[in-house]
This record gives sequence, C-alpha cells and structure tokens, in this order.
Amino acid sequence: MNNPKVQRRKEILQAAAELFAQLGYEKTSVSQIVKKVGVAQGTFYLYFDSKEHVRMGIHEQIINEIIETALIRMTGEPDPCKKIEHAVLSSIDILKKNQDLLRVIHREVSCEALYDSESREMNRKIVGPLCEILTEGMEQGIFAKTDPVTTAYLIIGTVERVTHSAILWEEPGSLDEITPVLVDFIQRGLMAK
Repeated sequence: MNNPKVQRRKEILQAAAELFAQLGYEKTSVSQIVKKVGVAQGTFYLYFDSKEHVRMGIHEQIINEIIETALIRMTGEPDPCKKIEHAVLSSIDILKKNQDLLRVIHREVSCEALYDSESREMNRKIVGPLCEILTEGMEQGIFAKTDPVTTAYLIIGTVERVTHSAILWEEPGSLDEITPVLVDFIQRGLMAK
C-alpha cells in the first residue's frame, strides 16, 4: 500500500529532476515544478523548504538507490572482492542512469552546496556496508589489514571523483570506458600482499 505523502514527495522529486535535466537547475523555478506535478505551491512547501532542498532530496534518492542496488547484488555473494565489485558497479550504473541530471546539477551548483553537511551525511550511509565488506575481507586474509572506515572513504572518494570527471568531461573517458579500470584499481588496492 503506497503512502500518499511518500508518493507525492516522489512526484515532486521526479518533476524537479526532469525539469533540472531539461532546463537546468538555475532556470527551473518552484512554480515550474508545482505546475508539472499539478499541485499548489503551498503543497510543495509541505515537503520541501526550497528548490535547494529538492536538489538534496534528489541526491539522497540517488544515494539510496545505489545502496539498495548494491545490497541486492551482494546478497548471497560470499566473495568480498565480488561484493566490492558489485558496490562499485551499482554506483556507476545508477550514476550512469542519472548522468544528464547530474551533469546539469554539478555544472550549476557550487561545490560547497554539493558537499554540505546533509550530502556528507548521505555518503556516510555507504560507509557502514563497505566497512562490513572490508572487515570480512580482512578477516578472511583477502584484503590487507587497514582501517576499514578510512578505506571506505577512500573508495567512496575515488569513485566520486573519477565518475564526476567522466560525467562532466568524459575524462579520462566515458563511464563505460573507466568502469573496468576503476573496479580493478580498487580491488588491487585492497588485496593482501
């Protein structure tokens, strides 16, 4: 059974995402978003304080989709190396699916806004599952013994930075081109000597 409030929030996020991708973040107004959804402007403010909060909601939705997809792919997988691969590939698949939207947002929104405290909190959601995989791999002697939290942040930072460059400038290549190299780089960096 769908919760009407949850559904309405999703509709607002979807409309905003489509408008951001089509018109750009800066050129999209709250009025345009509510018109696309077919609700009153007051309804918008029941769910979001501002257009910026909608952008953050979209970011959170993408992060949650990455985590959900990774967890589904990892279910039943005994090999920690394969789990890391599934986590990285899940991230890239979801980012690829949203790359037009992300391209617009990253070009038009300041870095400070993109990496504010709420965005950092969303990244922290990924750290827990990665730490579990890293600890499992260390206990099995597959991964080098390191601090799992720091290593998780290193993985997240590497994936973020490389995919960001690929999405915005196709440097060092497209997402399709960098994916196998990125997965291999991360896996090799984790391996016990």
